[in-house]
Amino acid sequence: MANDLTARVSLEDALNEVPVAVADFFRRLDGQPEFRVTPLRMQITIHYRDQKAGGFNRSTGEWYISKLLVEGTSGAEVLERHGFLRKESGARHVYWGLRDPESAAVFQAALAEILKRPI
Repeated sequence: MANDLTARVSLEDALNEVPVAVADFFRRLDGQPEFRVTPLRMQITIHYRDQKAGGFNRSTGEWYISKLLVEGTSGAEVLERHGFLRKESGARHVYWGLRDPESAAVFQAALAEILKRPI
């Protein structure tokens, strides 16, 4: 379907649409065995150990961390310290977002701190 937002695209096509630092981050992450990078029509998603962790929305330039990664951890404090805001889109869609496409390093630092491992 032409406007299916969950349709996959090639990773290189997706990375050609983002700033260099964003593309470099996803290329490094894609080579790590515990991570899965999935380029979709509107966003690039990250799964860590088969759990959705977050990603980058290419349409809005927003980095996001999934509520699933934050629940039951000190992740909310970590994200607030790094400038992320808790956002709700509908009753069931809650996430932490940082609308700054130039913040690949900030996203990486926050994700590494929540996962308690280097990225």
